[in-house]
Amino acid sequence: MLIIPTVQLSYEADFTHKVDIMRRNKMRSLKDAIKSFIKEFMPYDINEISEERIQTFINFHKLDTKIFAVYTRKNTITKRK
Repeated sequence: MLIIPTVQLSYEADFTHKVDIMRRNKMRSLKDAIKSFIKEFMPYDINEISEERIQTFINFHKLDTKIFAVYTRKNTITKRK
């Protein structure tokens, strides 16, 4: 996956892989989710935390790859002429 911050692409440019667009406000939301996720670990001993608990944090903060689409939108890039 490639994440780019634009909705307009140069006429000469093209992508060979799947591209999702992440706008500034969604990037900010993702950044805040990552910060909150990291703060979840403060009361725990990192060596004793279970994988299930970590997955719970990942899901709660919407950082799982299956629900990552919350922060992006599908390729709706238009080409400049």
